[in-house]
Amino acid sequence: MKRFSDDVGGLDLAGDGGRHSRRQKDHKVSSAKAVSSMPMLSQVILQGRRGLVQALDFLRRQPRNFNVIVARAAFSTFLMGLTSPYESIYVVALGATAVQLGLVNSVGNAASALIALPAGWLVNRFGVKRYFLLGVALLAVATLTFAGASTWQWIVGAMLLMNVALRLSGTACGVTCTASLHNQDRGTGMGLCNTLSSGAGLVAPLLAAALVAGFGGVNMPGLRLLYLLRFVGTLLMLGVIAWLLRELPNLRSGSTWHFSLQAGLAELFTGQAPLRRWLVVSLLSWLPSAMVSPFLLLYAHEVKGADAYTLGVMGAAIMAVGLVMGIPIGRLADQLGRKKVQYLLAPAMYASLGLLVLASGPVSLVAAAGLWGISQFALVVGEAMSNEMVPLLQVGRWKGLLALARGLVSVPAPLISGFLWSELGPASTFLLPVILDIGLRLPLLAGIPETLKRPACECMS
Repeated sequence: MKRFSDDVGGLDLAGDGGRHSRRQKDHKVSSAKAVSSMPMLSQVILQGRRGLVQALDFLRRQPRNFNVIVARAAFSTFLMGLTSPYESIYVVALGATAVQLGLVNSVGNAASALIALPAGWLVNRFGVKRYFLLGVALLAVATLTFAGASTWQWIVGAMLLMNVALRLSGTACGVTCTASLHNQDRGTGMGLCNTLSSGAGLVAPLLAAALVAGFGGVNMPGLRLLYLLRFVGTLLMLGVIAWLLRELPNLRSGSTWHFSLQAGLAELFTGQAPLRRWLVVSLLSWLPSAMVSPFLLLYAHEVKGADAYTLGVMGAAIMAVGLVMGIPIGRLADQLGRKKVQYLLAPAMYASLGLLVLASGPVSLVAAAGLWGISQFALVVGEAMSNEMVPLLQVGRWKGLLALARGLVSVPAPLISGFLWSELGPASTFLLPVILDIGLRLPLLAGIPETLKRPACECMS
């Protein structure tokens, strides 16, 4: 927007162009000084208000279902943020070793892998709303099992249920997002969803840290309370989805549908983009998260001595970068392309894990967590790229196949990390993901065509 002095600058108000020009320059200089002296906080607030207006305008242009799943994602992230900084610590407190902690996560990943393909196919048969409701109901049962666990073996069953629940609701969420957004809006929409989720998740670890500290530190009574709060919130989320989400009848395959893995895969891979290569790249993208996530905050607590507040701030830092950078990274992916942004984000993971190992205090631990949060945007951008590789009617089964591949790789990943932790030392857990990313994922990504310029898929209005 032009300043008032710019609007009147072409008029000779005093009848003397030179004298007015000098006054105009003096006015511009004083205006510039005033702007430069504006407090930094005011500028941040101004930028935040501008971003909020843009986000609300974007949401108004989208269908109701997209707004529902954005709200669900934000609230779900808040509930998960209550417990996620302490999940591994909770399992270890119940008596698990590092290898057994890896086993717990591997069982959950195996369950997610086994349900992946049926979920991807069946969502096209029975609809996204039923899958959302079933997934959230199972999530409530899993959370209650976490809260009442007396030994680490209980967590095996709870983790199995939780991963099945997240797979069901995640598949339905992805299909709904793809059906609701046009191709040119998808990166921005997914970035906005991630940003709003990060905003909700930013508060949760800080609230959880205060509650845990109120119970005398990181101990069982405080951690059980967090899972009970998450259970109540999950029941509330179940009711909201049942009330507001609309079914997508045009995604159903018809009454003659039957599950055929061989025929379905043949149809999926016929005449499509290089899906096989992307399948490998996608699972390599998820591998570092599967290897690192169960041990990142456990390392900060047991090796670096992080207390409840430091763990809470680390969890908040991961969400904070999502809040600040979600929309800009989404827009960057919509402008520069998906591949370029993934290359730009790769060094953030390397810096995060290196800083975590070398950390000497809370500040460096929080910085490492923030960098880890930045690196995870590569998964968001990659998800947008995945959704653009197949027609809309095949998104469900494509996402199911992707989930199966990721799940199969994710089964041994935590076990490998647990073995490295026990046999070679905790720091060795974070070296292998970096080697795999540099040596395999990035070179393979170079051979994948950019999807941004492809024709938009059929979208729901």
